[in-house]
Amino acid sequence: MNNRVLITLSRIALVFVLIVGVGICLWWYPFSISLTTVGVVSGESGSSVPVDSNQLFAFWTQLIFAWLVSVPCFAVVFSLLKSTSFARHDCFFSYRNAHIFKIVSIILFSDSIILITGHMIFMFLKWNPFAILYYVIGILGLILALFTFFIYRYLEKATRLKEDNDSIL
Repeated sequence: MNNRVLITLSRIALVFVLIVGVGICLWWYPFSISLTTVGVVSGESGSSVPVDSNQLFAFWTQLIFAWLVSVPCFAVVFSLLKSTSFARHDCFFSYRNAHIFKIVSIILFSDSIILITGHMIFMFLKWNPFAILYYVIGILGLILALFTFFIYRYLEKATRLKEDNDSIL
């Protein structure tokens, strides 16, 4: 497989992740949060179900939190798309690309910690029975942050070696 095919496949995968992320933000978050705050309604339309102010507060607090925590994830996807342009121009081993991966690892690490902490608070408030799912997602985010930090370190050392080799020639 040549470089162009790998870059194209990487971009397709990142666009797919972006579409899934938008779907999660627009469908899963409101659906799962409404299940926990209002519950399952059978035989009635959703607009006729009485919702008290506590349920509304719990719903909107969790939904706004979920959307705010999702914003850095979209920034990560766009940063990784930018990184593929470095690979397309044969500049993958560069300090600028390594810097992108360093920023991505910092964003993922801090966002995962915020996600875990927020859902821990929601669990203690008995607002979110899906907290275990979000803990797993947060831990996967921490693992991905560690992985991108390793890529950053690898790119930095590879760039240094490349510059040393180019200076010898």
